[in-house]
Amino acid sequence: MSYRTPDLETRLTLAKANDTSLETLKQLARDRNVEVRRAVALNPNASKELLQQLSEEFPAEITQNPIFSIFLLEEPEDPFIILSLAHSPNTSIETLEKLSQNRDKEVLTAICKNPNTPPDMLEMLLKRHNLNYYIVCAVCRNPNTYLETIERLSKSKSKLILRAICENPNTPPETLERLSQNKSKRVRSAICSNPNASSETLERLSQNTENYVLKTCSNPNTPPGTLERLSQSTDICILRAICSNPNTPPGTLKKLSQSIDNYVLRAICKNPNTPLKIRKKYAWVDDYNIKLKVCSDPNTSSKVLEQIANFGTEGKDIKVGRAMSLNPNTSKTLLEKLSKNFSAEITQNPTFKSLLQENPEDPFVTLSLARSPNTPSGTLEKLSHSKSKRVLVEICNNPNTPSETLEKLSHSTDTYLLNAICRNPNTLSRTLERLSTIADEWSQRAICSNPNTLPETLRRLSKIENRNFLLTMCRNPNTPLEVLEELSYINNETLLKTICKNPNTSSETLERISEKASIGGTLEAICSNPRTPSETLRRLSKSMDSRYILREICGNPNTPPETLERLSRSTNAKVLTAIHNNPNTPLEIRKKYAWIKNYNIKLKVCSDLNTPSEMLEQIAKTCRKNSKKALLAISNNPNTPLHILEDIANALSEEDI
Repeated sequence: MSYRTPDLETRLTLAKANDTSLETLKQLARDRNVEVRRAVALNPNASKELLQQLSEEFPAEITQNPIFSIFLLEEPEDPFIILSLAHSPNTSIETLEKLSQNRDKEVLTAICKNPNTPPDMLEMLLKRHNLNYYIVCAVCRNPNTYLETIERLSKSKSKLILRAICENPNTPPETLERLSQNKSKRVRSAICSNPNASSETLERLSQNTENYVLKTCSNPNTPPGTLERLSQSTDICILRAICSNPNTPPGTLKKLSQSIDNYVLRAICKNPNTPLKIRKKYAWVDDYNIKLKVCSDPNTSSKVLEQIANFGTEGKDIKVGRAMSLNPNTSKTLLEKLSKNFSAEITQNPTFKSLLQENPEDPFVTLSLARSPNTPSGTLEKLSHSKSKRVLVEICNNPNTPSETLEKLSHSTDTYLLNAICRNPNTLSRTLERLSTIADEWSQRAICSNPNTLPETLRRLSKIENRNFLLTMCRNPNTPLEVLEELSYINNETLLKTICKNPNTSSETLERISEKASIGGTLEAICSNPRTPSETLRRLSKSMDSRYILREICGNPNTPPETLERLSRSTNAKVLTAIHNNPNTPLEIRKKYAWIKNYNIKLKVCSDLNTPSEMLEQIAKTCRKNSKKALLAISNNPNTPLHILEDIANALSEEDI
């Protein structure tokens, strides 16, 4: 297995698989998802060094890993093994008792932190190491520590010890109340997060304007009245905490639902105290289809549209953004935010049309017209007399701008303006030729990609030794054959891949590159190019087993019929689909594999008692797990081989699980 696919499901599968390489596990150990890292900690292929790296985050999983038992047998005195046992909540009391005789302070501190350590052992370690602050603080934080011990230590003058006591969820409310008078901010901050802190203590501490007020808002013991008072804050972090608190009154949640902060709205929707009416009103928070309907509804208020626009990345979502851009209630402010991505929709909005009639010289109106692909050429010509640089750049980007207007503006010395002109498909060849001699690097690169650039211009620019220039040029279908041929001798895989994709590349060049290419991407590009010779495709189809390369070969109109017939024995659905779609595929083969494009035909073939076992095996291997009907039909067919029946049984049982 390889670590190439970025989706979570694949990463999780790799992290759990017994055949995943150590190198891949090392990459996955740094994954942003906690479940992926947890799976690595449980993987028996993980090395001792890798487990050591993950031990602080996953102490329980490390000792559950089968390889840990082997390490324990081989090196029971290894510091990492001992420390892992001391940390793990799965370690037995007997083992912890033995480990408590260890002299290593790190091991003893880990035992004191362990939720499985009994009170007597904690008391013993405290007496034996009462001068070690790490051990004393660990005992103070442990919920198993005797209350008498906590009460006794709460008389200490050490801020570290007092803070640790205030972090213990079993510390009595009376002790927390007394310690809330302490001058240390960190001690009082710890009390604000303690679930044992009384309402009175939290109310008094919330009067303070220091940073730990935020923790008071998160505490489930904070009184509703306190939360109501604190909801007047302008600190968005405090408001988020209040909306997540189960004690927050419904009225406060209703008032805060006017917020445009996405975290506040999501917290309100999840809070059990939120009134049903409010929850229904904001159902779009967790339902995309409702969100789309709300944005399309002409009765939706501008306030709600603004909330949706600010909710995560929804304002950039194509369907949602388009619906908001067309909604007549969308405010001018929101239209301005959306105008860059949805310029065509903005100019169709009734609000925009009203603005255009009221004030045609408004900067937002002129900029939107300059951007919109719906703006007529005549209007763009008039706008080209504007003194606004932003308006002129957008006119030069607009595909509706006439060639004459672009020619007139091309005499500017502004870099952004010239770059936009060089990219525009309406720019005349002679304009591009003139600009290619005076433009900067970025504009010259834009010229290389423009479909109107003359072959002579491209030939001259190909002498520039710049990788980005050459890549852009190799994508241009106007690039002369001899230029592509010359560039194909440069030893650069990315460049070769781009050349092989160009429909203008000669058959001889493609054949020559195919004999030396070893990278899959280059070979895929060769096999997809309609100018690749039939003989080259036939040769590659015999020497390559990559399904990606075979798929491109089967989709190429130059692939010989006999090659397509031979490859039709594949068990890859995409390869078979390409064969079925290829005009060179013999009619007999296309009829035989009609099931690849039609699920009903597939069901009939699977149920047909005359279907040979080879084809049933082929269909079974191309079926996804969600093709349950087809798999069941294959399993009921008496022609199905035994090993395929076993595979289907495993697949269906996994789905049930």
